[in-house]
Amino acid sequence: METAYPDGLGHALGRLDGLLRETVARVLAAYGSATADDPFRGLYISRGDISRLLDDWDAHPVFAAAEGSGVPALLDGLGQDSRLRRLARAYGLCEADLWLVVIALAPEVDLRYERLYAFLQDDVSRRRPSVDLALTLLSADPAEKLARQARLTGDAPLVRHGLIGLPAEAQSIRCPLPACSLVLDRAVVHHLLGRDELIAETRDFTELLRGEEAEALPAEVIPHAIRLLPRLVPEADEGGTEPLRLYFSGPPGAVKRRTALALAEDAGRSLVAVDLEAATRGDADWPRAVLQEASLREAVLYAEPYDALLGEERTAQRLRWNRALAAHVGASITSGTSRSLPPGLDAMRTVSVDFPLPAAPDRRAYWQRCLERAGVCLPAPGLDVLSGRYRLTFDQIESAVSLATTRAHWLDAPDASPSLTDLSSAARAQSDPALGELAHAIEPVHGWADLVLPEDTIRLLGELCRQVDCRQRVLHDWGFGRRLSLGRGTAALFAGPSGTGKTTAAEIIAAELGLGLYKIDLAGVVSKYIGETEKNLQRIFAAAENANAVLFFDEADALFGRRSEVRDSHDRYANIEIAYLLQRMESYEGVAILATNLRQNMDDAFVRRLQFVVDFPFPDEQQRADIWRLHFPREAPRDDALDFPLLARQFRMTGGSIKNAVLAAAYLAAAEDRPIGMGDLLHATAREHAKAGRVLVAEDIAVFEGAGAK
Repeated sequence: METAYPDGLGHALGRLDGLLRETVARVLAAYGSATADDPFRGLYISRGDISRLLDDWDAHPVFAAAEGSGVPALLDGLGQDSRLRRLARAYGLCEADLWLVVIALAPEVDLRYERLYAFLQDDVSRRRPSVDLALTLLSADPAEKLARQARLTGDAPLVRHGLIGLPAEAQSIRCPLPACSLVLDRAVVHHLLGRDELIAETRDFTELLRGEEAEALPAEVIPHAIRLLPRLVPEADEGGTEPLRLYFSGPPGAVKRRTALALAEDAGRSLVAVDLEAATRGDADWPRAVLQEASLREAVLYAEPYDALLGEERTAQRLRWNRALAAHVGASITSGTSRSLPPGLDAMRTVSVDFPLPAAPDRRAYWQRCLERAGVCLPAPGLDVLSGRYRLTFDQIESAVSLATTRAHWLDAPDASPSLTDLSSAARAQSDPALGELAHAIEPVHGWADLVLPEDTIRLLGELCRQVDCRQRVLHDWGFGRRLSLGRGTAALFAGPSGTGKTTAAEIIAAELGLGLYKIDLAGVVSKYIGETEKNLQRIFAAAENANAVLFFDEADALFGRRSEVRDSHDRYANIEIAYLLQRMESYEGVAILATNLRQNMDDAFVRRLQFVVDFPFPDEQQRADIWRLHFPREAPRDDALDFPLLARQFRMTGGSIKNAVLAAAYLAAAEDRPIGMGDLLHATAREHAKAGRVLVAEDIAVFEGAGAK
């Protein structure tokens, strides 16, 4: 038996065979061979059966133990590492519990047990052991049998942990406990039969990872706190106290999972990893099934992302999961993005371990490590650019290097190495897409040559770009970061009339830095409901943390236009909203730009908290002439009589209005299949003035009669 069924199962079934053999012998002795050999036995109840039941009402069950009491020995002979003993350790089972497990397991091993159970239950249709049969086999008298029913009530380990089910008879409305069948959970059956793969019910959202699959983690990857924890896993299990529960907080990524696997490997355990997002789409009983898989293997449980359970529509699933996790007897690790313990975990004595975005020096070291592993040599200035501009996790850095090298291989040459531009593009591709749902992504198309501004303004914009590029050197290499709690990023105010180049300047900065540009229309963010504006801004900045983008807050007049002396609660909250926006801009570690037409409405105290204040003045005559000229592409056909200086002198327009006029004139000329002429520009200019409520008079047009205007 032991040879056929290894890992202690053969020993257990051998003990069961002995118990059944003795019981069958007593049945035959009690009922006689004629009754036992009746081919219709178990299909009907005879008068003799009725008489025997009434006569033996106070007697012990006919197939109870003949003498002595207590549960027959089962554990002796089982190795300490046998699956039955591990099951007992994991769930706190006694020997009687293990006997019930073995009795229920036997038909899963050999169908002959079904026939034996049907014979002993005097019912050919009952091929699974009933509670009555199992307790009769294990008890010496009715009192002991009744007492053992407690091992199958709601709070008993077998039932509480879902190891055994107690299905009732199909036709029964309310089935008494002794009539219920004993059915083992499928995961328990798989485990005891030596099948290490996950059961089908959990395979779609659960993985079993073993210690030998753990990758060596560089020192900069593992938070300091986690280095002290491997010894706590076995200590927590052996100490008889609550199991170790950890919460890994921080951006999503494989590093947290790899750290969990390394932690499990150090403790000599495997890791059962569950995808909570996918699990919520499964059967309602998925929490119990997942935790069963971990407990049976004495594995460390790793569940991510907990954020998938936080939506209001997932409340019921979150409560089920938290209840199951609270009852889980093994070590568990939950992963999520929230820096604070999420609802439910805080009540479980959970230890929080933070996985923040790596600092620039760690990012630089990891970029270098990944590039060297890929056979790519990048000079030190390039490493400074990548680590300084792109706030990526270690996983994202690995993915960026892989993407850049793959693109270079297929698009350039098989042995080509990615350039800094290729790596920057791959780094941008790793950005979290969540910001795109809250803001409008702008693809930069302008360069410095497209910006017509005073030299001082151009110089200030260049300083802004250089500050971003030198951030790592100043904050980390030179130690200034240790003196700053806020202001590690770059916050700027672009002030000036509409159409003077604020958006164009933001595009150029984003392109210069190799970052994405996201435009947030503050008019759509500001809410009339008190407190809602701050919530909207909080969501935007939270999404921007992992976006590696320039945030461009346009239409700030929606806030500053409402600012005034505090006369009522709404005035006070308008000022609070402004203060909150500036506070978040100051704490944001990327580039945040605020554009406003109402610079005069801002307190000097607010302005002092920003690193850059850039004024965009109304263009003078020479600048307007340059803007008219710049907006004509080389390919555009135009009349030789176009007089840009005259247009600039005659019409006081912003760059935005000039752009609109040139584009409208181009459509007018294209519709008649001719070059763009002065008449087209004058017509379009008149439309621009009309939009502003101004009308061109004859004197405005008369000066163009000699310039080819029609």
